[in-house]
Amino acid sequence: MNENPTIYFYHIRKTGGTSINFAFFSASGKDPQLVYNELNKHKSIRCDKYKFVRDVIDELNNGSYFYGFSHIPSHNLNLAQHIIKITCFRDPIKRVLSIYRAMMWKKSVGEPRPGHIWLGSSFSDFLNKLPRTRLCEQLYMFSSTYNVDEALETTSKCKYILFTDNINNGMNKISHDLGIKLKIKHDNKSIYEFEPTDEDFDKLSNMLIDEIKFVDILRSKYAREG
Repeated sequence: MNENPTIYFYHIRKTGGTSINFAFFSASGKDPQLVYNELNKHKSIRCDKYKFVRDVIDELNNGSYFYGFSHIPSHNLNLAQHIIKITCFRDPIKRVLSIYRAMMWKKSVGEPRPGHIWLGSSFSDFLNKLPRTRLCEQLYMFSSTYNVDEALETTSKCKYILFTDNINNGMNKISHDLGIKLKIKHDNKSIYEFEPTDEDFDKLSNMLIDEIKFVDILRSKYAREG
């Protein structure tokens, strides 16, 4: 493998992306938290021979870095051909519940976030207010029209497709294939307790029907790899 691969991560919220980011930051030998803090400030930084980039479209597209990532949908990027693309998926219902629990936890400890405007007074309110781009972010990341076939075609261009419930195996394979030492450390989980009612569960399932189909197909094709 090339000694200096260029890796881009399509980071879908609440799929374990922070753990993936920190694993690649660890390759630099620096404290991953410090690398993350610097990236939040400057968006593009160098740690010795390792360059990290987040969110800057032109830099992400040209591929002159070791590791890049963002929440930017694939249809808003034009990544250079040599870039190794990776992404990670999660059970769609669990992912949305995780978003809600995380927001409610932050609200309960007095740490407001912009997304708190979507909370409303109940989980049902939250589902009504949450933009579809966030509700079905896994599908939207790979199709601007939420088309399952288009998303499958776009996703097939990823070299590595991981799944949150088996993330260690996926990252170990990447580490082995690319010859990069990656330290996996899972990010903290929200401790806010919440379970949806049967009615809310059914409502959520119906809202996610296309994304559930998409992720189920991906799992049947790629789960053995991660």
